Amino acid sequence: MAISRSLFVNALDQIIREANQYITGSDTVPVDMLNVAQLNDGDQFLVAPTFITLSIVNIEEDRMSRDPDHFVRRDNRTIYRNPSQHFNLTLLFAAYSQENTRSRYADSLLYLEGVIRFFQQKSVFTPTNTPGLLAEIEKISLELVSLTSEQTHQLWSSLGGRYMPSVVYRMRMISVQENRETDGGPVILETQVNSEIIRNEPV
Repeated sequence: MAISRSLFVNALDQIIREANQYITGSDTVPVDMLNVAQLNDGDQFLVAPTFITLSIVNIEEDRMSRDPDHFVRRDNRTIYRNPSQHFNLTLLFAAYSQENTRSRYADSLLYLEGVIRFFQQKSVFTPTNTPGLLAEIEKISLELVSLTSEQTHQLWSSLGGRYMPSVVYRMRMISVQENRETDGGPVILETQVNSEIIRNEPV
């Protein structure tokens, strides 16, 4: 089965759209989704049309929220389905200055502060309060992650690039559920143990 849409991309697209609208009050795009690890190439910066780059720097499963049940009941049938997996994404917003000028650097910092202000006033996103968010995404929330100097150094070293002024947010949580199901047969309503019959009431 071909995958036609990405929950990750949809969530980030809607957040970027609302952040840009909040920061500029227009359709100007100071924030966009780019792989920040590819913006540094030796001593040369690659050309990027945006001031703020949004990159996913980590994807981790939230095992504490993993659904335990593999079976569901439907019309007196037992249906087997792999449990949903819930993921938290670590997002890096970096102030990118392709032009080595004071004005470009100042504008990048201004927009980075705008990102912080945006998430201060809206940190929870649902299909109700965020038009365009897929219905499968029940709720996502973003929280600021404060990194130490050592952690910041490790992050940028792993990305293979020069440090840029940046903020890190953790986005909770995207639930992934493959809709493929297997019929496990009719629901067992009676179980005989020795000579005793135990009735299982349908749920």
